[in-house]
Amino acid sequence: MVGKIIWAVLAPVSPIQLASHASEIWRSLNGDLDGSDFPWEVITGTGVYSALVDREPGSEGQDEVVAQRLSRELDEPVYLLRMREDLEIVWALEDGHITQELPYMPHEFAAKLGCALPGESAPSPPKQSRSVCVVEGANTHEVAQALGLNIPLSGPMHIEPAHRGTLVYSGSGNVTTFMYDLSEVFPGPIYSLVTGPDPGRFACFVVQNGENIGEFEKPELKEYIAPRLNSILGETEPAKIASLLGVPFELLGLEG
Repeated sequence: MVGKIIWAVLAPVSPIQLASHASEIWRSLNGDLDGSDFPWEVITGTGVYSALVDREPGSEGQDEVVAQRLSRELDEPVYLLRMREDLEIVWALEDGHITQELPYMPHEFAAKLGCALPGESAPSPPKQSRSVCVVEGANTHEVAQALGLNIPLSGPMHIEPAHRGTLVYSGSGNVTTFMYDLSEVFPGPIYSLVTGPDPGRFACFVVQNGENIGEFEKPELKEYIAPRLNSILGETEPAKIASLLGVPFELLGLEG
């Protein structure tokens, strides 16, 4: 799709889950529609959030309904971004209500959440990012069952044992968005390690019982969406953090 993005809804779910939620909401508002009739598209993020965007002028209004309903279904905030020429604004929604207006430009805020939004022209190929989840204290069969998968796996998803639990990664996309679902099933913390898309960037998100414990970033950010963590298990070097969590360096493109 081309053209200026009019609005975006950012939600802490995988692209597939966001598309499914949005389809159900859209059909409830507009009746049964074929998938090709949906005016929006889904953008995969490099962190926890994915984005639902629409480029159709005058389509505002239903975006707020979608954001409200998503925020009732999800534990973490949902963000509604408006990008009209006469109004650029970012709202946070929780439990079906707008709770605050954030002091960011929409594209800047989306990038902070790992959802870089393309401009009016067709986007350039995205920079590469890699992600791995570590489910502490769980075995591979338990994790596969929680994700609705069967071992042995076929396709791009990998679920493998690690000395602190189980590794989850994919050859075709970001797995960070699974961490909230997994944290609702398993009591131990869920770690999501991410490298890229910017050169030298390393991040580790920690979630437990569906709640953000915090976020470690290197290099450090000026502002953090989740609580800032100064270390992971007492370590601050990406390779040492990966080693402690049993993540092979090559999965993240790290050097020892």
